[in-house]
Amino acid sequence: DFNAVIVWSSDRFSRADMTETEHFRFLLRQSTVKLLSVTEDFVSQEGIEGDVLRAVKQYQNRQFLISLSQNTLRGQISAVLSASDPGRMPPYGYDREIVGPDGAVLYRVRFTRGGRREVHDKHGTLQAHYAPGQSLRKPGKSCTARLVLSSPERVQTVRDIFRWCIEGDGFRAIAEKLNRAGIPSPKGKLWQVPSIKALIENPVYRGDIVWNRRTGSKFFHVRNGRADAMRPRHEAGSFAMTSKDDWI
Repeated sequence: DFNAVIVWSSDRFSRADMTETEHFRFLLRQSTVKLLSVTEDFVSQEGIEGDVLRAVKQYQNRQFLISLSQNTLRGQISAVLSASDPGRMPPYGYDREIVGPDGAVLYRVRFTRGGRREVHDKHGTLQAHYAPGQSLRKPGKSCTARLVLSSPERVQTVRDIFRWCIEGDGFRAIAEKLNRAGIPSPKGKLWQVPSIKALIENPVYRGDIVWNRRTGSKFFHVRNGRADAMRPRHEAGSFAMTSKDDWI
C-alpha cells in the first residue's frame, strides 16, 4: 500500500553488500515501488550510469560499516585492557558505576525489567529512567566504568542461588524456587534453566570479569587481543562461543 521508499541517502537504505542490497531493490521493483533518495539522484537513475554509481556507492557504504565495526571492537578491547567494564547489561546482582578521571563516582546505572535502565546519583538517589534504545553514554573517554554490587535484594538472590547449588539443587529446582518466590529474572521474566546455568558458570561471581566469551559480531573475530580477523560470511551476525585462548 505504498508507492515509494524515500531515504536521505543510500546508506540509510542499506549498508549490506551489493548482492543483498540489489535483492531488496529487485523486490521493490517487482512491486512497482520506487526507491528515492533526497541527496543522491543516482539511486533511482536508470541505465548503466546509475548502475555504476550505485555499485560504487554501495561498496563505500559497506566498507564504512566494516571499518566502524572494527573500530568499535578496538574501543571495547582498549576499555577492557584498561580495567574498565566494556558495557552491555551487567551480570545479575551488579550495577554499572561511571567514574571520572579523578576517581570520583559520577552516577550508577541499574538495569530493570524489559531492558529499562535507572540512573542513580553517587548517593543512590534515582535521577532518571531510560527506555531500551535510548542513548546513555559515558560523559567522556577519560571516564571509566566498573561493576559494583546492586541492591541488597539482588545480591541476596545470587547468594541463595549458589547456596542452593552447593546443597545439591539442580538448575531446574533453583529456577522453580525463585519463580515460586516471585523473584523476577534479570530480564524481568521467569527464571529458566539456561539463566541459572549461565549465572553459576559466569567467572564474574568469582571476582573475574571475562570479556569475549562469545561473539555476535557481524564482521570480526577477536584474536590475540586484536580485532583483525574477519568472520566467515556464513557466521556473520550469529552468536558463537569463542575459544578460551581469546578470552580477555
